Amino acid sequence: MGECQLAFESDRSWSTVVPAGIPLNHGSVGVSFGFSVFNLMNAIMGSGILGLSYAMANTGIIGFTALLLIVASLAAYSVYLLLSMCIQTAPSLGPH
Repeated sequence: MGECQLAFESDRSWSTVVPAGIPLNHGSVGVSFGFSVFNLMNAIMGSGILGLSYAMANTGIIGFTALLLIVASLAAYSVYLLLSMCIQTAPSLGPH
């Protein structure tokens, strides 16, 4: 069992290093796309929340409120643009 072998799959790519005698588990799902997106959003929002206090300390309440409203409106507009592009390109994504 101390000996390792390289698993050579049918598509001719080297995939993993597994101990000799242990079968590969092809039925495992792994990490989903949704979980990866959740982790990315969590990291971005965490650093953003930490940065808010620093921005407020440097700009004051009035300046911070103005900057926050500007950034929030730009974010809302970018979400609107993304959703409108999704609606416009949805018929071309799959067979209908």
